[in-house]
Amino acid sequence: MTALRGLRVLDGSTLLSAPQISAMLADFGAEVVKVEPPAGDPLRQFGGAAADRTRLWTYVNRGKATRRIDLQTPAGQSEMWTWLGWADVAIFNSSLATLERWGIGWKDVHAALPDLVVAVVSCYGADGPMATAQGNGTLAEAFGGLTNLTGEADGPPMLTSIPLGDTLTAMSGVIGVLTASMAKQLGNARGQLVDVAMYEPVLQLLGPVFAEWDGLGEPVKRRGNRLPEIPLRNLYRCADDRWIAVSATTDRQARRLLALTGFTDLDGVATVADRIARADELEDSVCRWAEGHGSGDALRLLDQGRITASPVLDLAQIASHPQVLARRSVYPGGGAMRVAAAPTLSETPGDSSRDVGVVTEVPKPTTEG
Repeated sequence: MTALRGLRVLDGSTLLSAPQISAMLADFGAEVVKVEPPAGDPLRQFGGAAADRTRLWTYVNRGKATRRIDLQTPAGQSEMWTWLGWADVAIFNSSLATLERWGIGWKDVHAALPDLVVAVVSCYGADGPMATAQGNGTLAEAFGGLTNLTGEADGPPMLTSIPLGDTLTAMSGVIGVLTASMAKQLGNARGQLVDVAMYEPVLQLLGPVFAEWDGLGEPVKRRGNRLPEIPLRNLYRCADDRWIAVSATTDRQARRLLALTGFTDLDGVATVADRIARADELEDSVCRWAEGHGSGDALRLLDQGRITASPVLDLAQIASHPQVLARRSVYPGGGAMRVAAAPTLSETPGDSSRDVGVVTEVPKPTTEG
């Protein structure tokens, strides 16, 4: 038994962010049909084509059956209405205006299929002065403030080295789709439009930062690895040139860490306020200690001292780590490495190992606009 068995999802989106919504739903058993334009999803070509299926496209479209439909034609639009009548959820990343031009605008769809949940992903949302502006995950990170806060305190803003904005969008979309579906099941609503603006999940990441700012004074700026209000949270280079992450944020953890490093004035830094005032001095103590130990030895001593720490792992180290192997968090699949469905459910766990299929039969028409 799977958690979402019986949920039918029509995925009319392309590229990276919105298709991950249906992929995550497919991981937990939803039946997903992905509709692509005649030339195929552009993501098929990203990174170089391998039989029209790049590794990234295969990963993002795992667990789905695909079908190509030309929405520029009356026949294609008619078939799309058939699929909309089949679905419980539909997902798009075309603008509302484009959906209207294809004859599947939200108002018409909602009038004909009032129980259908429709998620539409765009960079800036379906309303507001930038509703028609184009964008993607990179622009969402920049517009949402993440880029400005990433980097060294005295350096320029930096983009993340992964498509973070796209995956954040997908997670937000999953929350929206499942919430709307639950609202329908509970009788609190019928089908509704799930308007996913890509920059808004980025803002959710920045929630604690906004909470620090009163809207009047100087906004928070780039701070590198250190947080001024949370001393002893940093990355430290060890003697073997490997890095470890340490986060000793409570009074007890901070005391144990500083005692381990040989810092003597423990009573003088007993509170967070004390440690903030002497943050540079404390960081120097931990840095010197880490530089005198190999990363394995340092992590062992930190663990023995009940101080929260972790190695900074690369992809190869992650894939071979005993914890990751024990939980099968990463595993080979579809010609590439796969990340397991998350979170783990005790009775109906997900499965992200399913490959992409092809639709061989179109459902019988139920409603046509």
